Amino acid sequence: MKVHEHQAKLLMAARGIPVPLGRVARTVDEAVAAVRPLIEESGNPVVVLKSQIHAGGRGKGTFKEHPEVRGVNVITDGVEGGPGAAEQTVRELAKRMLGSTLVTIQTGDEGKKVSRLYVEQGVDIARELYLAVLLDRSASRNIVMASTEGGVEIEKVAEETPEKILRSEIDPAIGLAGFQANELAHGLGMEGDAAKNFMRFVKALSDAATELDTDLVEINPLVVTTEGLVMALDGKMAFDDNALYRHPDIADMRDETEEDSAEVAGLNYIKLEGTVGCLVNGAGLAMATMDTIKHVGGEPANFLDVGGGATADQVTTAFQIITGDPNVKGIFVNIFGGIMQCDVIATGIVEAVNRVGLEVPLVVRATCCSPRRNERGAREADHRRVRPRGHQRRQSSRWCREDLGSHPMSILVDRNTKVLVQGLGKTGQFHTDKAIAYGTRMVGAVHPSRAGTEFHFEGETDHSGVAGREDTYAADLPIYATVKEAVAETG
Repeated sequence: MKVHEHQAKLLMAARGIPVPLGRVARTVDEAVAAVRPLIEESGNPVVVLKSQIHAGGRGKGTFKEHPEVRGVNVITDGVEGGPGAAEQTVRELAKRMLGSTLVTIQTGDEGKKVSRLYVEQGVDIARELYLAVLLDRSASRNIVMASTEGGVEIEKVAEETPEKILRSEIDPAIGLAGFQANELAHGLGMEGDAAKNFMRFVKALSDAATELDTDLVEINPLVVTTEGLVMALDGKMAFDDNALYRHPDIADMRDETEEDSAEVAGLNYIKLEGTVGCLVNGAGLAMATMDTIKHVGGEPANFLDVGGGATADQVTTAFQIITGDPNVKGIFVNIFGGIMQCDVIATGIVEAVNRVGLEVPLVVRATCCSPRRNERGAREADHRRVRPRGHQRRQSSRWCREDLGSHPMSILVDRNTKVLVQGLGKTGQFHTDKAIAYGTRMVGAVHPSRAGTEFHFEGETDHSGVAGREDTYAADLPIYATVKEAVAETG
């Protein structure tokens, strides 16, 4: 989950992390009303008017409706004209910014609608730096990243001048140590009061990241003022969704208008460039389905895992997302009903078709743990005439009904059989751990987002105390991006 800049700064300020004074505004009048108090309180006649969206590059971004207006505007009219002049400029800019579509390097051509602004005090800047605390999944702990190249895309710095990026790993038992903060300060060329202020700043930021269960805290730029103060001029925070139950105050900050419908519905969705839409339950089966489509010459249009506990409404949303992609020429629904009930999938698809129609062929393969439910879902779909518009006489909804009881399948595995696990989420980890404990020869896992890393398993075997068998086990399972790569590497 992400929050807006003004929300991130509110969380920082509450933990003693220096940020400029600012006020959020959802209307033009609120933006204007914020100007005079900020100038009077800060003593600086300069104010900054910032668009609030969940995307970077706002300073260089422009509005579709008003190409001459930037996403972030520094207003200096108050230097000579006083607060009144600054208020007038803020009014003119706010009218054009609120409700308009901001396009940045991170939003894509479609851009994002701006529904709130942040009015902030001006700051006298001596230096701009980059600072972030992010979760390093390969190390299973947070790291601090810092660079002298503040105010520019860190990805560009990493590509062109990686030596300018400093890294320091945080021990979760003790937090960021003083000597690490000191090394970072000197690595950034800081001295005197600025170095001391930076050390306090980075320590507080790393502590906040741990406390708030963040995946990312990024400050770009982090500024050193002419007085030697260190301050977060910008702020970005992303939180671990699985830890939000510990932070109801942060969960309340969620802005669903900034998230796509898949995120709001709790679906795992990634858009791809192919033409075959996929709706599958389980990450492992979803990747296997994509591999199968590619194996027969097709190209998947998306990765979409509805999970094992999806509701009919979530399935309806998933189907609407797929049909909303103009590149999709056909849809393949592949459901293995262990936890997921096939009639829920059927109900969701029927509701989605009734709402948005169906313009492309649909094939549904549903293997259900309850054959009667599976048949009932298929009959209901047929009864409601799920067909593409304009193809009333053509059968377009094909339900491949399979009863595990009448189609038994056996896989013979011995100690020498090499086995891959596809999908290494919590369920995959559980079953892999059990398989290794039993003695199965697990040689690798397929999980695209973790490719290139290893996952460690250890514990007691199921044969503890048996003569000639090991009592404990330990295995580092390599993780690959695709099944094809895993098979090639493991044989």
